[in-house]
Amino acid sequence: MDPCRCTASWMPVEQARAGGLACTWCGLPWKVDGKQLVIGTEELAERIAAFLAAGGEAVYVGALKRVVYIPPDRVVAAPGRARIEDCPDCDHDVSSGGKPCRECAGTGWQVWKACPRCGDSAMWRYMDGRTRMHCQACQASWGRDYPGWLAQRLPARLLTARLPVCTPGREGSGIGH
Repeated sequence: MDPCRCTASWMPVEQARAGGLACTWCGLPWKVDGKQLVIGTEELAERIAAFLAAGGEAVYVGALKRVVYIPPDRVVAAPGRARIEDCPDCDHDVSSGGKPCRECAGTGWQVWKACPRCGDSAMWRYMDGRTRMHCQACQASWGRDYPGWLAQRLPARLLTARLPVCTPGREGSGIGH
């Protein structure tokens, strides 16, 4: 089975249990060197669950092939400095071809990442293979595992695909659907 290819995948507290770890978004396993990452013991699972319950985050960064642990005092609330907008390529998660939108992964939202320091979304660039970034506006540099970068994602409440809006009293008219 292929490994998770998501840019970053967060571990929910429910997944902090002994056993193999997988992405809650795509369902594919978190792997390093071809082997699935596992939580080996119940004791370790309880420690990770306590860490997550206290507000910490465990994030699998596939390109770096490692799990990044962010302590509660370094967690930046999603979406951080990112801007969230309606997906311009679909209508409520469905592309013009009638299939789930590939650009927004079926959520109906686009996340425009920004420099964690100055918030500019147009002046940052990848420096090397998408593991380091640099902002031309404020000269900041950061890595793929920087908490202010990792926070730039859809909040959990927006991860489910949006349902069409229905205007009360117009159910049969097609207006608002």
